Amino acid sequence: MKNIKSVISLALLAVAPTIYAQNIDTKAAPDVPTFSVTLNVTNNGGGSDTLKIQKQTPSLGTAVDSVVPQNKRADLKLIYGTKADMILRADTLMMLESFTVNGEAKSLTAEFPGTTTTNRTAGHNYYTVSNQELKEKTDIVIKWVAKPEVKVTVSGTEQIVKSGGATEVSVTTIPNITLTKAYYSDKECTKSIELTAMATAGTYYVKLTTDETADHKAVNMVVPMVINNKTALAVGTAPTCETVLMQGQPLSAAVITGGEVTVDGDAAHVIKGTWSWADPNALVEAGAANSKKYAAIFTPDSAAVYNTVTAEIGVGAKPVKIVTVNQTAGGVVAITNASADNKYIGTNESTNPKIKVTATPDAGYKFDSWTATGTTVSGGSSNSEDKVTSDDITITADAVVSAKFVKATRTITFTSPSGSNNTLKVLNGTQEVTSGAAVPVGTTLTIVATPGDEQEVVKVGYTKVTNQNTQSDDPQTEATSFIVSGAAGDSYTITATFQAKPRNKYLVSVADMTNGALKLEQDGKIIAPNSSVEMDSYVSIIALPNKGYKLSTLIVGNDNIKEASGLTVTKDVTIIATFEKETYPVSVVTPEGVSINVKSDNKVAFETSLGAVTVTETDPDNYRLINLLVNNKPVANGSEVIVNGPTNISAQVKKLAPLSILNDDVTTVTYSGKAQEYAVKTTANLGGFSVKYLLNGTKDTIPTGVGTYTVEITRPADDVYAATKVNRTLVIEPGVPGIKMIPFAEAATGSEIASTATVAGIWTKTKPTKAVNGLRADDDALQTVYFIPADNNLMTVTAVTPKDQSTANSLAASVKLPAVSNGSIVLMNGDIAVAAGQSVYEGQELTIKLIPDAGFMIGGTLTGATATSAKDVYTLKLTGQHEISVKEDQLFVEKTDLSIKEIGSNHNVVKTYTGNPIELKVSDLTLPASFPKDDKWVISYRKDDNTVTPTNVIVNGGYGIYISRPEDGQYKEFTSSTAIGTLTINPAKITGTCITVPTATAVTSNETLLASSLTGGSVIVDGVSVPGTFSWQSNTEVVSKPGMYNITFTPTDQLNYTVDSQAAFQSYVSLKDASSYVMTLNKVNDGAITITDATGSTIDQAAPSIKIAAGMKLFIKTAATGTKIDNIVVVPETTVTTETTGDKQVWSFIAPAGNFTVTVTFTKESTSEGGNTPGEEGVAVTGISLNKTTLTLPRLKSEKLVATVTPTGATKKDVKWTSTNPEVATVDADGTVKAVKYGQATIIATTVDGGFTAMCQVNVDFATAIEKILSESLVYSRNGQIIIEPAAPVEISIINLGGQVIYNNSISSTVQVPANNGVYIVRMAAAGKATTTKVIVR
Repeated sequence: MKNIKSVISLALLAVAPTIYAQNIDTKAAPDVPTFSVTLNVTNNGGGSDTLKIQKQTPSLGTAVDSVVPQNKRADLKLIYGTKADMILRADTLMMLESFTVNGEAKSLTAEFPGTTTTNRTAGHNYYTVSNQELKEKTDIVIKWVAKPEVKVTVSGTEQIVKSGGATEVSVTTIPNITLTKAYYSDKECTKSIELTAMATAGTYYVKLTTDETADHKAVNMVVPMVINNKTALAVGTAPTCETVLMQGQPLSAAVITGGEVTVDGDAAHVIKGTWSWADPNALVEAGAANSKKYAAIFTPDSAAVYNTVTAEIGVGAKPVKIVTVNQTAGGVVAITNASADNKYIGTNESTNPKIKVTATPDAGYKFDSWTATGTTVSGGSSNSEDKVTSDDITITADAVVSAKFVKATRTITFTSPSGSNNTLKVLNGTQEVTSGAAVPVGTTLTIVATPGDEQEVVKVGYTKVTNQNTQSDDPQTEATSFIVSGAAGDSYTITATFQAKPRNKYLVSVADMTNGALKLEQDGKIIAPNSSVEMDSYVSIIALPNKGYKLSTLIVGNDNIKEASGLTVTKDVTIIATFEKETYPVSVVTPEGVSINVKSDNKVAFETSLGAVTVTETDPDNYRLINLLVNNKPVANGSEVIVNGPTNISAQVKKLAPLSILNDDVTTVTYSGKAQEYAVKTTANLGGFSVKYLLNGTKDTIPTGVGTYTVEITRPADDVYAATKVNRTLVIEPGVPGIKMIPFAEAATGSEIASTATVAGIWTKTKPTKAVNGLRADDDALQTVYFIPADNNLMTVTAVTPKDQSTANSLAASVKLPAVSNGSIVLMNGDIAVAAGQSVYEGQELTIKLIPDAGFMIGGTLTGATATSAKDVYTLKLTGQHEISVKEDQLFVEKTDLSIKEIGSNHNVVKTYTGNPIELKVSDLTLPASFPKDDKWVISYRKDDNTVTPTNVIVNGGYGIYISRPEDGQYKEFTSSTAIGTLTINPAKITGTCITVPTATAVTSNETLLASSLTGGSVIVDGVSVPGTFSWQSNTEVVSKPGMYNITFTPTDQLNYTVDSQAAFQSYVSLKDASSYVMTLNKVNDGAITITDATGSTIDQAAPSIKIAAGMKLFIKTAATGTKIDNIVVVPETTVTTETTGDKQVWSFIAPAGNFTVTVTFTKESTSEGGNTPGEEGVAVTGISLNKTTLTLPRLKSEKLVATVTPTGATKKDVKWTSTNPEVATVDADGTVKAVKYGQATIIATTVDGGFTAMCQVNVDFATAIEKILSESLVYSRNGQIIIEPAAPVEISIINLGGQVIYNNSISSTVQVPANNGVYIVRMAAAGKATTTKVIVR
């Protein structure tokens, strides 16, 4: 067989590269071999792959390096530009389902060799990926799937004998391929036969075959073809279908009505029967009924006598188009009144659906343009920073809609200073900004004003203006850096003023810096960098790092004064500041049903690229990936994620709902000679099912012949329902041959008798083993005969008949049956119906069967015949002339009619959105008392007259509720033609407990909230992530002090989610330009903690000096399992709050404006010290108190605290004493407190039994004389550090011999100041007095 190829195109692996570097700038062009990229290959099984890697060697050309083993496909580090070759080989009967690179699907060519060669084995699909350069972190996911079965539908398998032979059967397939047809006279298909030779009644066989290809499995099946002598029928009046379906629904959902079928050539002879679709699972196409027609088959009630007939019936269907949204960075795109399954329905058969799309920019972004595939989107104002709405979009094909968002910008203008060589420039990170430039919102700009010779800066800053023509010679806001914000249309004017430097002052110069700025203050007032101050002036220095940076070094002369708060100016000085990147936690939460290709990391540097973050469905049959979520915002799967703060990565994953199949477990039908296609029934008339039949559980075939078939029903997962794979049983029972005349017994010699039956077969008097009826004649005059059909799918029938014509003449009898309506009375001779006009004979025992029409049941009785235990069967022994009559007025009466009027239309039900279909039960409705309350009711739902699955909220409306019930022995079939009520789905409510608020970046004083970025945060409702956008309630609100500011959350899906109007959400905003103070951290008992600030940065607890900005909010939680925090005390006294987030308890407080001490006391969760063990007898401790809650002591004095343990009869009253600050106050085992030096400490008494605590705050007073304080403070050097242990709060200055102040601060506890080798003067001052100490550092 020739090689067969399917889809033709191959997209390159390399997309817009995001480069990973080991030791150079990740954004530079890679030209050195230290660049590496990471390759991950995941193969879900069903095929194998061979990965070869190459690299370019200029001197040798391209060389294949190696084949990568299967076990080394994860986190494989390869040189940038490495080329990868892959050969994929599918297992037998498998094919490639998808090949994705960083979440983007690629099309690969399938090769299916017909013969085995050196490199290819016949019968397997092969796929090749060649010479693809790896230029970024690359995740390749290979998924295999079984090749699809070919769906085969055959019609024309039951034909009437014609002199010219049979006609071709009609075969249709899905997919549309051509099958080879061959005709045989035997079931084993060894004796071929021409159609022209099939001119006699009998069973023939059609063999349908095709070879396996790259796209589908092989076909090899045999279908019976019956040629019979039944009476031909004709369609008198064609049936119609009034049902209007939706494109893609199955034909089985369309109801066939009307129509009249008659005997061919006898229009007056109307035949009863049933119309059904030839292929009930076929999916309808969009269009009007007169243009879309489908084959239907009429099966007569007397199928043994009459042949089937086919007709083409038109079915109208509204167009259905699939529209999905591709989310992009910078905003949210949504379809107005979006559907749960992404399907949109036209208003009628000839009108395509229409939608509207909205694009909502994130804060700091603006709408640029619409993007789409499969359609065109227009409308909305470009450059809008507000929500825009598209024009109506007519969808003519499946489409993907999206929008492009770009950073909103503000114009920055400034004028270079004139004269004296003064300069003014503005920096964005390391890049200089030109005047008139449009700078993105959120950018931190640094203003650098440099004076010329003998000049100084007077003032530098900016003015925010609402008119670009506004000019300002003097800045309204003094600042050396600011974050671009403001409303749309705002702009900034940057100015600096200069003057001649006074000769009696010293210049404080600030060197040009990148990624940050410095704020200088003197006596609480801002002074401009590069301005002058008086001799011995103390200048405070506050670092203002750009977003994502922190101060690295602060150099004055040769000294790093980073730990100092400023310096004392004794001469012209130059301050050099450098900034380094902050690190942030990356939290990856992987929902069930997917995997994510990145992992959590507590320390990831600012602006680090995580590469293409890809979510892969690991259980696509039960879960559907909706969106990759980055900081709870939906983005396109495979997007590059760059860390700009605390980063939460997760996925919006939908657990798909199980699909209920309404078909009975076992369906029994009678053999008719045609295929018994199985119509799959669902509440919403869903299509897309694959139905496979296994005869007796093994042989794959079309269900035509008698047997028990396992019906394998499968349906792939969609956006609402999980993949379905269920089995049902189809039983085809033997049919009854059509007997036109029963011959006399003497003729039943084991041969065929012409014109006696509609099918080929023989008559015999010898009872065959297949005979079911045990009917036997009483004497020789009447004898039992049997008809054995040639078709094994037809049953052998039995009858009693006279021996010969002479006997018949002597035994002539008659039976007159009454005329009835709404049903039929059938006279049976054994298994054979006695047709009108046929003879009956004395001595025959006949059976009378009552057959009601649909909707009727037997309500009367017969007279003239003998009743049996079965209500529908009578017997009659013929003795001559018989007349049968009906005892009551009517033999067949109507079944109970379930009236729609009785049900009413007020069965309204209200549910809440869950993301899954809402399925009501009968118990949710209030049916009349006379109605059955069983499980036979089927509840369906309609919207705009379309049968739908109720999932989403409908604005100002709901879903019509319709009910139906099949006919049974008591009740008529019932289908409500109008809605019996409305199902209203309310939006799910997002409350405060659902939200983890994001962190906010710090701003400088008096900037607006737009300057603060919100990062992180999550929203989970009932265990499901709800994507959306956090934003400030008022972007223009000015941040004058640190604190909580209102935020809002806007769900992406605003149709199905609503935010509780009573819930208030806030995020804490800190100030970059606040003064910083030293935090001393103490721990009581063993334990590890993590401390983060309000911006999400992790505090380095190992730093020589932990400095925290005043007003910064700090969060503390345990970092190890098995421990918990018992208490946290902050001195000076500060309110500490605690709340539980997930399984962690989080403590928080606001950093005071001064040096402070934090004491964390741990209690082991898994152990206890002492106390009563389980089962130990005794009285448990219930509490503890101290005789004092506050205590003031002079330095070096002592006092004993007394603890009272309750109850008084407690068995174990042992108490453990601890101090939160032993440098200030210590406590002995008996509760004696000793004051060590000035300050505050908290003494904690803890019961050993139960861990109850009581606390006392201890204040140690100043010494009586300042001289004593100074004399008792210790100053010394060790290991390259100057160590100062003050006896009380003092002002410290450390000065080198060059006169430079390397450290200046107020301290109350021990500090360690790094210093180079040399001699230093340490000045300590308090209460207006000072002393100096010389320290030598070696």
